[in-house]
Amino acid sequence: MKYDTRFSCEDCTHFDGEKTCTIGYDTRHHLKAVQNHQYELAGNMAFCRFIEIV
Repeated sequence: MKYDTRFSCEDCTHFDGEKTCTIGYDTRHHLKAVQNHQYELAGNMAFCRFIEIV
């Protein structure tokens, strides 16, 4: 969290703003709130292989 790494759906060009991915990828585990919670809980994150930075 010290670095400004892009890791969540909200940072991706494929995210339409309505909690869905325009290419059909499941966003449940990649939303920023879920990612932050998982990082604080277990110290890990899941990265989407399709992420394209805005």
